[in-house]
Amino acid sequence: MENLEKMSVDELNAKAETCYKAGDSETALKYYRAAADKGNSHAMYEIGYIYTYGKGVEKNVSEAVEYTLMAAELGDVDGQFAIGFMYEKGDGVEQNYDKALGWYLKAAEQNDMGAQYNIGCLYAFGRGREVDFGEAVKWWSKAAAQGYEKAQDNLGICYRDGKGVEQSDTKALEWFLKAAAQGWVPAQINAGLCYANTNDCDNAVKWWRKAAEQDHEEAQYNMGYCYLNGFGVPQSDVEAFKWYKKSAENGHAEAQYNIGCYYNEGEIVPQDDEEAVYWWSKAAEQGCVPAMHNMGYCYVNGIGVDRDEELAADWLFKAADEGYEDSIELLRLMGYNV
Repeated sequence: MENLEKMSVDELNAKAETCYKAGDSETALKYYRAAADKGNSHAMYEIGYIYTYGKGVEKNVSEAVEYTLMAAELGDVDGQFAIGFMYEKGDGVEQNYDKALGWYLKAAEQNDMGAQYNIGCLYAFGRGREVDFGEAVKWWSKAAAQGYEKAQDNLGICYRDGKGVEQSDTKALEWFLKAAAQGWVPAQINAGLCYANTNDCDNAVKWWRKAAEQDHEEAQYNMGYCYLNGFGVPQSDVEAFKWYKKSAENGHAEAQYNIGCYYNEGEIVPQDDEEAVYWWSKAAEQGCVPAMHNMGYCYVNGIGVDRDEELAADWLFKAADEGYEDSIELLRLMGYNV
């Protein structure tokens, strides 16, 4: 290795970056340490990053905190954000929202949009302070103005719900569209909902499809609904099933319930009681009340499962506790006092 003492900080950092990109973190650390010894805050941050995430080396929390804090104290914006994040999450340090805010503020003063966004979240979710959507909006607005899509989406939600700002569907959609155009899936879903609420079917489907094609279960469920009901697309039970199935496989409870119904009915796919129970059980375990009832009904009647009155009652009582009248009626027919 070259004589590190004679190399400039820029040369050391450039060598370190080349080694890191090549997967040689050990050598990268040697160059970064040499730069850090010369007082370079960027190198200190990079050492902290490598040890924080164990990038090519064993994770070392104490080294991560030490070097990240050194970088932050020298004014490195990435270090300030990172140490703020450590304090927010309690990662390597004792969780302390006030210290997190303090470091985020230093980074935010350098226009770090991630720090601006996280400050907004501290206020919005009441982490270490009272919930204050006015402050949240203030900081999310700064990040959103720099193009941070998460902040743009959150501003859209604030305008939609009138939190911290005067309610405005128009401004909500404007912010959702800014984030959606950057590919942020939650904003694409939210934009679709805004359009759906004004019966703009074409634009609702446009944005839900973009999100669904990124494998988002809620958007896939919405696409299933659109095809089932001919909302913005030609009605197609086959396409509805296709999208509901994708959503169900990604864990969407209502989609799982619907897929169970398709197999129970046997019109779009071959009738299969065991498949119906399989999907209803998944939905029921996530708290889908109609699916809970159907599981109880199946156990009562031995449909797709062996008859089991105890399991039937368990599921029916869960649905009944949610006020599901069909379950209450069935439990009474079984002799239970509900």
